[in-house]
Amino acid sequence: MTPVRLIEPSTPPVPAPWKPRTLAGLIDLGIVAVYVVFITLIIGLVFSLVIGAPPLWAAILLGLLFVEAPVAVWWWRQESLAATTIGKRRQGLRLVRMNSDRPPSSPRCAVRQVMKILPWALVHLLILVAADLDLMDQWWWSVPALAIVAAIGAISILVSYFRIDHRTGYDLVAGTQVVLARGAEHLPTNPRLAERPPVRPRRADRLKRGQG
Repeated sequence: MTPVRLIEPSTPPVPAPWKPRTLAGLIDLGIVAVYVVFITLIIGLVFSLVIGAPPLWAAILLGLLFVEAPVAVWWWRQESLAATTIGKRRQGLRLVRMNSDRPPSSPRCAVRQVMKILPWALVHLLILVAADLDLMDQWWWSVPALAIVAAIGAISILVSYFRIDHRTGYDLVAGTQVVLARGAEHLPTNPRLAERPPVRPRRADRLKRGQG
């Protein structure tokens, strides 16, 4: 008689609660803020001492190349290789595909970062255009414009507080979800590692299950 192999159902991932996810975001944003202040001071010092005030197109290009792009690439690299970020790891969180326990693919992580960084880039662009047109002191134009763009990013995040799965707007677009990690030491360093089959239980464990 062929023995029956018992297969235990896998535990579905638990959506990350809002508190640790908020703390994780603040940690990641704090690191980014230090970098942005540093690179802004360096660029400002170079232009003030060597080149002079850059034109609008140059300022926009510098912001894209040295602020938005490096931040997006840094977050993308962390999530695509380790399914987490520094802030998420500190709070015991990880990123997975929706309806799956597997890490997201690199393209999914890229889409997620583009959607996350887009409101930042739009705010940066509006500030530069307003400064170039001397509109920053005209609140009737600058305040509503910046508020609308900032609301896009805020709504994308606030969506997670009203959803059972706690997914943000960029999670919905990318098909991802932030969940509780099963243990930081078990996080894969590469998404391919998550595709390996689970380790078979030891013989003693199988015998105990058969007796139970």
